[in-house]
Amino acid sequence: MQTVLTPVSDLLASLLDLLSGVLAITVNAQNSSGGTVPSAYASTNFESGRYDVAALHLEILGLADLLNLSLGRGSVGENRARRG
Repeated sequence: MQTVLTPVSDLLASLLDLLSGVLAITVNAQNSSGGTVPSAYASTNFESGRYDVAALHLEILGLADLLNLSLGRGSVGENRARRG
């Protein structure tokens, strides 16, 4: 039985790796976390001490930057007095 399942498992792993470049869904997406950071967050220059989180982040064709959508997004950070 194991000899039958190994090739199927390898095929599914390869297919999922290919699809990860097409569609990525991240739950609890954060700019500072130990998990996977969406490329849209990684390329944004956040101020030191600012944390950004989204309940759900959808990314379609990440290399082409076709869609980066964050749902239920919020930011928190240091309070700074406005100048002027």
